[in-house]
Amino acid sequence: MATPACKEEISKEWLQVILTQYESRSKPKTSVAVTSFEVNPGVGPGENFSSQLLKIVVETQVSHGDQEEHTAKTYNLLAKFMQGNGFIREMGKTTNAPLKEIMIYSDVIPALNQFQSERGDGSNQVDIPGFVHGVCVEEKVKYNEKTLEKLRTNRAAVKRRIKSLLLPQNQKIKCLCHGDYWNNNFMFRSDRADGLSDPDAIMLVDWGNTQWYTPVLDLQYLIHTSTQLDFRREHREEILQHYHSVFTAVTTKLGAPVPSWTFNVFKEECQKARIFGVVMGMTVNLITLSKQNQTGPLVQTKPVNSSSLGWRISCRLGKIMAPLFLSKMMQPLTRAFLSKWMEPNFNELTTGKNEILNQRFYDLLVEADADGVFDI
Repeated sequence: MATPACKEEISKEWLQVILTQYESRSKPKTSVAVTSFEVNPGVGPGENFSSQLLKIVVETQVSHGDQEEHTAKTYNLLAKFMQGNGFIREMGKTTNAPLKEIMIYSDVIPALNQFQSERGDGSNQVDIPGFVHGVCVEEKVKYNEKTLEKLRTNRAAVKRRIKSLLLPQNQKIKCLCHGDYWNNNFMFRSDRADGLSDPDAIMLVDWGNTQWYTPVLDLQYLIHTSTQLDFRREHREEILQHYHSVFTAVTTKLGAPVPSWTFNVFKEECQKARIFGVVMGMTVNLITLSKQNQTGPLVQTKPVNSSSLGWRISCRLGKIMAPLFLSKMMQPLTRAFLSKWMEPNFNELTTGKNEILNQRFYDLLVEADADGVFDI
């Protein structure tokens, strides 16, 4: 059975197949019959742009082997589909992000958690959702002129610093890092229907950008994309101390201590990596807080017909053209394309009419300048 490519292609038959396969992993000869299902958006408009996230509630009757009895069971599923036409999707696949995310759920995190259970007491396991199925298919805002001049002057140095942070030889400690570690990739469980209480469980999703690199990059990414200025001012030091304390305790317990990574060394690395967090914070806020993106997303969510000739042609073109677009020769054209793609968001920022977006962007810029992040 063909895997659906979008919300509109989800069918009762497909759900029965994947849920039967899922249940049969632990209990062979299990059969799942779907009685009804409901599909709803997983996030609000503009809160993601590279994929379509859906919540699927499935009502079923489950039977085991030759038993005649059926048990009613409800599945609450989170489904993720790539967005755009076949060409755009094939371009996305060349990054291996969809494949890496599937492997994280199906193999890597289960193996990591088993390792922690064997080496330690299992108390530091990574919580992720259970894996069911996956295949790779005008008036301008005026910022501080001195700050802007510093950015213009140090632009090349800033780019070099960010690139150097990602080089393996410049990383003292390497971990399996999430790569897109911000609040929209956390699932919180609350004891209240409205979610307005402290969560009693947290799970991580969206593992397509996983890499082996220094953990301070994930930490800086989270701090600058998912918190506001007052919180950072009040709790930054506390966050760093807590993170370092837990990290060193867990690695020691698992038999991989890092005695040379003292808090002072860790803090110095965090300061060097702040430029990465600031740039990613600006980028994520520019996309997710844009009113333009809420009314006209960067990548449109449209129904597709994944069995049509046009679809197959666009996918084939994507496979052929992707290596060319990602080659060094085409980098100037790729940068021009991305600039044009983001132009509506930048225009919205400079008009000053989106108060929340402008305040978050301005806070990140001014805070970083005051703390010497741009003094490279």
